[in-house]
Amino acid sequence: MYRRRKTVSIDGAEFTISPLTIEQVEQLVAPAEELQENKSGIVRVYEMICTSLNNAIAGGASPAEPWTPARIKHELDQYTVAWLQDQVLAMSGLRAVAESPTGESIAAAPMTAVS
Repeated sequence: MYRRRKTVSIDGAEFTISPLTIEQVEQLVAPAEELQENKSGIVRVYEMICTSLNNAIAGGASPAEPWTPARIKHELDQYTVAWLQDQVLAMSGLRAVAESPTGESIAAAPMTAVS
């Protein structure tokens, strides 16, 4: 399977990402009301980033340890996670819209992708 890959860097750290497939977008990106019923926004963000990083690994970028939400929480900081989310969404042809009906900060608000 052909996968586009892109190496992105922030403060000397490099990540190879691949866009989400249409099927992955349908599974990982949901309207805010659905997030309220199922998973928190940040859990979806972790899963989306892991999926993109693992897509790149599966596409032959490098033989590396698979990414998991636990690995993201252990190895990355909040700023890098938000930046990676933006990179993955952009490469997948999507954009993030922060929604905060309860006055939460934008970083903690659930993210909804819109094409």
